[in-house]
Amino acid sequence: MDFNNAATSRVRVCLIGNSKLSKLVHSLIPEYASIADVIIIDSIFNDALMSARRLVEHDAVDVFVSAGANAFYLQDTLPVPVVALEVLQSDLVNAVLKARQVSRTMLILTHEHQGAWTEFLDYVEGVEIVHRTYQTAEEAKDIFNGIDKDGFGVVIGTSYVCDLAEQAGIPYILIYSRNACRQMIRKAITVAGEFKREGEQRAFGQFLLDQSPVAAIITNRDEQVIGFNRQALQLVNGLVRNKRVDRFLDGRFLQTPNTVAEAILLDDRLCRVDKAAFDIDGKRVGHLYSIKAAPQKSVDRHSSAERLVSQSLSMAEVKHFCGFTELRPERFWLGAKPEPARSLLPALFMSRVPTMTVLSSPSIAPPFPESCLNPSCLGTLTEPSPTPVVVVSPVCWSQQTTAPSSWMKSIRCQCPSRQNC
Repeated sequence: MDFNNAATSRVRVCLIGNSKLSKLVHSLIPEYASIADVIIIDSIFNDALMSARRLVEHDAVDVFVSAGANAFYLQDTLPVPVVALEVLQSDLVNAVLKARQVSRTMLILTHEHQGAWTEFLDYVEGVEIVHRTYQTAEEAKDIFNGIDKDGFGVVIGTSYVCDLAEQAGIPYILIYSRNACRQMIRKAITVAGEFKREGEQRAFGQFLLDQSPVAAIITNRDEQVIGFNRQALQLVNGLVRNKRVDRFLDGRFLQTPNTVAEAILLDDRLCRVDKAAFDIDGKRVGHLYSIKAAPQKSVDRHSSAERLVSQSLSMAEVKHFCGFTELRPERFWLGAKPEPARSLLPALFMSRVPTMTVLSSPSIAPPFPESCLNPSCLGTLTEPSPTPVVVVSPVCWSQQTTAPSSWMKSIRCQCPSRQNC
């Protein structure tokens, strides 16, 4: 999907150059006035980086162009494209031929990542050539100062190297040509358009993900997370990109490309996870995980559950399993405790299932055995009732309760201490 917006907008090109290169590119600006805005910042390294970052922060540039150490330094640090000026073979040949007219001994000093096409130098007759490379401006300066100036009569190099030669009073030849600079600007305009289109496609893909009514996670073919929507971020704790999906979901999902799993617990909510593989021309590209969580109702802020400020481990278990009542309305909780636990349990259930009938004994009964306050006390009604029923009363004893006797008979206790019931 291509919006073609890049083709209709002017490209903002910024040259991070130095003296002689800046002058060379400046002379070419009128040639691209109809399709690009070219600005020039004459600076090197740290100063160049600070200037470039300011432009990026203000969204004032689409692509940078530079040469030598500046270009490779910026490529490693900026989030927007940086196009490096290439040394053409024809430029080096012409530079050597020009330099030979000045002196038979010459120094060629270029950045280590610039192709110098030096293999042809052995075929140039009647000259002595020393070729050196550098990584940083400081290294270039050290190499230049460390070489015996009497050993060469002319210097061929980048704009910065030519400045060093000029300061030392040595003749120099700039290794770049106008034609190479033209190619650099044309490439920058093309790269900027591609970068903008890719950004629009990524943004639109994220927009579509966020419109999904369910949580969605996208992984590549190696099952690394490469995208997700807001719903997934809220449901899956710690979800981040570039991590394997089994860090967040059950590792068994990796065993098959297409599967559906029910009742997967994520963030204390039961979920349905649907995994689907994405193939192009029969080759695996990635996977889509669609996660649908069960509905979740908020607790009344004025309820007893909200006012709970301290609880025992047993009470924490009770409260935790009460949270699943709305997912399994056919279940009920069988338990009894003196106040305030006896009044808390109905509040927890009513917050989950508003239609639930809560039956509670007004009397204070002896507590159940400790084993009754755990998930094994969840039972089922042996006879149907009009609504889900919660009995919060000492039904294991013979005290009077408000529950109808027909309902009480339909309860089957499943607690481990059944001999006490």
